[in-house]
Amino acid sequence: MSRGHQSPGVRVTPYYDRGYEARTDDLERTLERLSTEADIVFDDLAPLDRFGSDGPAAGGTLVFATHADSVPERIDPPTVWVTPDPDAAGEAVAAGARDAITWEPGSDLGLLETKLPRALHPPAVPDGSYADPDRGPRAEPALRTVERVDDGILEVDGDNRIAYLNEAAASLLDADRRTLRGRSVWNVLSERALSDVRDAVRQARTSGTTTTTEVVAGDGRRLDVTLYPEEERLSVAVRDTDERRAETDRTMYEHLVKTVGDAVYILDEAGRFTFVNDALCEMTGYDREELLGSSVHLTKDDRTVAAAEDALRELLRENGDAGPAEMSIAKLDVELVRKDGSRIPCTDRMTLRPLENGSFTGTVGTLRDVSRQRRREQIFSNLLEATQDMVAAETTADVAGRVVDVATDTIDADGAAVREYDPAADALVPLSVSESARERLGDRPVYDADEGPVGTAFTEGRTVEVDDPDHLDAGGVGSATYLPIGDTRVLSVSHEGTESVSDDERQFLELLTATAESVFDRVERDQERRRYEAVVETADDMLFTLDAEGTFTLVTESLANLLETRRSELVGTPIEDVVIDDGVAELIASPPAGSHVTETELRSRDDIEIPTRISVSPISDAAVDGVVGTVQDIRELRLAEQEASRQRRRFTELFGSLTDPLVELSFEPPGPTVVTANDQFVGLADASGSELQDEPVAAVADLLPEPIADALEATAARREQIEREIRVRTDAGVRFYLVRSVPYRSGDGERAFVVLTDITEVKQQGTHLRVLHRLLRHNLRNQTNVIHGRAELIAAETADDRIAAHADRIEDASRALLDTSETAQSIQRILRADQVDSDPLPVGDLPDRLEYLAASVAPDTDVRVDIDTDEPVPYDEPIERALTELLDNAVEYGTPEDGDTVVVTVTDRDDGGIRIAVADDGPGIPDAEWSVVAGDREITQLQHASGLGLWLAKWVADRYGGDLELVSGGADGTTVAIDLPDG
Repeated sequence: MSRGHQSPGVRVTPYYDRGYEARTDDLERTLERLSTEADIVFDDLAPLDRFGSDGPAAGGTLVFATHADSVPERIDPPTVWVTPDPDAAGEAVAAGARDAITWEPGSDLGLLETKLPRALHPPAVPDGSYADPDRGPRAEPALRTVERVDDGILEVDGDNRIAYLNEAAASLLDADRRTLRGRSVWNVLSERALSDVRDAVRQARTSGTTTTTEVVAGDGRRLDVTLYPEEERLSVAVRDTDERRAETDRTMYEHLVKTVGDAVYILDEAGRFTFVNDALCEMTGYDREELLGSSVHLTKDDRTVAAAEDALRELLRENGDAGPAEMSIAKLDVELVRKDGSRIPCTDRMTLRPLENGSFTGTVGTLRDVSRQRRREQIFSNLLEATQDMVAAETTADVAGRVVDVATDTIDADGAAVREYDPAADALVPLSVSESARERLGDRPVYDADEGPVGTAFTEGRTVEVDDPDHLDAGGVGSATYLPIGDTRVLSVSHEGTESVSDDERQFLELLTATAESVFDRVERDQERRRYEAVVETADDMLFTLDAEGTFTLVTESLANLLETRRSELVGTPIEDVVIDDGVAELIASPPAGSHVTETELRSRDDIEIPTRISVSPISDAAVDGVVGTVQDIRELRLAEQEASRQRRRFTELFGSLTDPLVELSFEPPGPTVVTANDQFVGLADASGSELQDEPVAAVADLLPEPIADALEATAARREQIEREIRVRTDAGVRFYLVRSVPYRSGDGERAFVVLTDITEVKQQGTHLRVLHRLLRHNLRNQTNVIHGRAELIAAETADDRIAAHADRIEDASRALLDTSETAQSIQRILRADQVDSDPLPVGDLPDRLEYLAASVAPDTDVRVDIDTDEPVPYDEPIERALTELLDNAVEYGTPEDGDTVVVTVTDRDDGGIRIAVADDGPGIPDAEWSVVAGDREITQLQHASGLGLWLAKWVADRYGGDLELVSGGADGTTVAIDLPDG
């Protein structure tokens, strides 16, 4: 595009950076206006990444840039940098820009209209020559503009003669320009300038590129010289460096006044605004047009205005005719009234405008918003109060509660919580939650140690800020901040709004958590100390603590009682006063690293020496030096040791006098060893006692009978109690021994006694009894069967009633003997059983079993079965055999009359067991017989049970851990019961 005048000699290339990508329409309108009002023709607007790649621009370049990082290291062509950033403006000038203007689209164009023509118009005209300025107002517009600019413009031909120069150039060369045209440039430059510019001219002509250098004029001024080569000609632009810098400074000053953070204002003598900067507009909420010309009462109330007038009168009185450099400044604390009626606390610094003819012309002032400062003061005042408050807390829960309260009250948070790490659950557990958070969010959850932003703050030890936290699904939380408190806790702070905490609030929270960390540490130490003191105060053990000087700082009542004194008298006493051995006392007061145990005597108040064992350890607290110790009264131990010594001697005597062979083994390294053996054991060995003592078991094996050696090796291998029978051939014949080991621990380690009990006679008697029992049982049964059979034959064949009666009597007796033999065989089988292992019978199956038993035992007797239990009943062959005997006795002795009844009942017992009872209508069991079965009387020839049935029932009950009970016995009937335990 092209705008305004189409003269190709005045074209300017405009560029823009990425900050203006969305505002190119604004830039287009700005360029249209400038092309009309400043006689500048612009090429099409181009992105800044093409800047420099198009080659040098004949008319110059114009750059619109918003960022300081858009400025290149070197700017070669004649360039004007336009930016809203004063830092970018300064960097552009330093990089070689012709000028830098602080401006942004929408602002006043006056600054651009004034400065751009000076910086951008080249000196050349279309025909390559230079017109005479005397051509008057009809001269080319570009030439008229060149004449108006402050920079010196020259045209040098191929012979280095001046073809044209403007008035500014003539002024810089300090000569009339009519006399300079046509002269060699080398003749008009000073010697000092020649050396500076000669190389630049040569480089520009040789390379054909724009070249810039700095020269020093004859009067010492520093000049910027830029050379633009065009075929044989050189266009030269000369500018006073100091003036340029001053202009840049003025530009930056104007920008700073407009954009400085403090509000700047100027009032006339009537108190009306004549100047305001952007900061004041933003602070008050008024537009500049609303403020300019308005009275200061628009932004200050009457009281504030009155205070300002008093300050002005004081300034006038103090300053009088003083010069500007001596003008005083008044400082007031005021409240600025905003357009919306709200008030802002401010510091107002004002001074008088320069006096004209001694008359007051108004004031100049700055307003600084101190609301943040007041807020900071309030925040940190709250922090100080909170610190003092937290210091008084005695528990970690109290500290957490105060942290939550201070956080919510100080920065107006909508909720806060302190969580504490639970190592057992590896989780962060709420320790204190603000009431507002509970109301909006409900009970706060337990988080895993690495879960969410809370876990991040905890695990990484840093502050985490989250906008619109998705893990808080209720309460409208807009943002949240999480801060670690030491290594074990996290503070969470939530806000309903979308804005995060401010820098001041964040700093406050970080200081709060840092303070809380130290308070938590102190409280935990105090809690630990109080627990420790409470333990010490209430302990029955004898405890004490010493400080670094070895003085008692704490003792228990039991220790004071041991020393027959009071605790108050011991505290503050040196340990040397109660320990008899000074060297031991010093060792207790300053023990080596780790724990130390020593035995020593303590001195009581009555000078009684008390043997004690003292254990001490350094107190593991960096803030405290000293030791903690325990005292054990070992007087009884000493007596016990003496008694043990006596017992050892007695045991040694007993050991040697035992009739059974006995040996003591040790299992300590390097291996099982014979400690000692009595004479009876030595008698079994092919060695003396000294040859066995302290010898390894493996070494003495060859000296002992093989069965005994095997038993010792088995004991050594298993190191547990064993019992076995062995057969040993001795000079006295074959002997049988029961080998038993008794392991035990002593101060010397693991040991065992091995006892050999001679059971030869018992074994022989058992063998004899088994032989006799088998022989008698076999012969008794066979011979009784013969007698029974013969009696039946006699009874069948005789007609003599008297002989038949004898035969019946013989038959009954032989039958009784056979029954007794069968009962004895059942008893033997029951007694030989190693253990009772029967499954309970479901109660539903029990009636059929009992009725079947009754029918088989007493088919002609009325037997009733009553079951009153829901539990399974132990019922197997032994119990059935016992019931058979009880039923048989009941039928034989308990049904004297026709129609008598026998009742079998199964009921629950109060202790959880089962009772199986058999009741009849008979006269009962004689006391003499029952007392023998019950064990109340000895078995003698005259006192014994008439039958084995009751014995069998008793022994069955014994085998099951129960009892045989005579529930009732008399004229009205007899009840005998087997009581079985639960389970």
